[in-house]
Amino acid sequence: MQKLFNPALNFLRRDSNSIANYYISENHRCESKKAGEKIMKKSSIYTLILIVAVTIVLILIVLNFSKSPVLVGVLGTYSGKNSLLGIPARNGILIAFDELNATGGINGRGVELIIIDDENNPDKIKNATNKLIEKGVVAILGPVSSGMAAGAIDIANENKVLLFAPTVASSMFSGLDDYFIRNLSSSKRAGTKLSGYLKENTDFKQILAVYDENNKEYCLDILSGFEMDFADDDAKIIDKVSFDSNNVNFDNLVDKVEEYRPDAIFFIANAADTAFFAQNLRTSGLDTQIIASAWAKQNELIENGGRAVDGMIITSNYRDNIQTHEFSEFEKKYKGKYGEIPNTRALYGYECASIVIEILKTNPNLNSESIKNAILEKGSFKGLLGDIEFDEYGDVERGMYIAVIDNGEFQTVE
Repeated sequence: MQKLFNPALNFLRRDSNSIANYYISENHRCESKKAGEKIMKKSSIYTLILIVAVTIVLILIVLNFSKSPVLVGVLGTYSGKNSLLGIPARNGILIAFDELNATGGINGRGVELIIIDDENNPDKIKNATNKLIEKGVVAILGPVSSGMAAGAIDIANENKVLLFAPTVASSMFSGLDDYFIRNLSSSKRAGTKLSGYLKENTDFKQILAVYDENNKEYCLDILSGFEMDFADDDAKIIDKVSFDSNNVNFDNLVDKVEEYRPDAIFFIANAADTAFFAQNLRTSGLDTQIIASAWAKQNELIENGGRAVDGMIITSNYRDNIQTHEFSEFEKKYKGKYGEIPNTRALYGYECASIVIEILKTNPNLNSESIKNAILEKGSFKGLLGDIEFDEYGDVERGMYIAVIDNGEFQTVE
């Protein structure tokens, strides 16, 4: 009997196991399906959150880019011989604002530079200043020479727009409560420094001054500082001869030297004219000592002047062979962008731009008056050549040095 039922029992066992396995499999599929639905639900939530986050970021980016940029004017001489002064300053300014825009600008707003060449022309400097003001700039970085500053300051004051000049030195702009500040000590101090050096280290008594009348604000200022300390019963400036840098007759200037036969010539002009004057003087057989101002202290003076400028005494706003970390970092950036070593004009341009950027980042008003007041209120800033200290009028006092050109190199001697 048991044997008869065994096949049936075995079938039932197999069938019951199959049924059990079926239900277990179905339950597993149901649970898997529920788990999958939960996973899919969570995945959908995460995807939705991600989409919302990305959308918000994109909206913020669009809103930031749709904001009008902060406008800053850059004004200087970028053509002609005096571009040796303006182009490096402009390049330093560009590096500073490139760095700023690469890191998000001013609270998400980019800075747009409006660059205008004044061509070292008294009429064009006025037109350029007015044009920048009409554009709505919050500040103007420039001009780069005292002669051009004289044509721009009244316009800036009338419109209450800040002029921040990287390389203007005339003391005629000192001690004034106006909209002009600068990054360079007065040229009068340079003249006093030079006269002290000559009195202690030379026996020069008769000095012939020759200067560029297109930048007389600077030239006459440095001469006034020089005369104040140098002149006595024996020592003096025997004459002041001006020339037009737009149309120089070097033969006439050499004739003046031959006429006066001075102990030394104080030649106050840009690097190109100083180099060419030296060349003409030496070609004429005259070995009279040449003294130059910091205006000419650029590599182009040596490149264009060659052996004719060797031994030249020159005023300087900085020590040669600068070794600060800040300068080294800037030098790398400048050389990488422009393929050359920066001169001090580039440094001053970068410093001015960096100061304005520092103020813009912390000052929500973004107008000239608030920028000017914030700079004067803070007073002290870190520069590439050391600390920069502004007085209540926006004037600074920085180092004054004397250099000599020795075997084709500037060497600081005092």
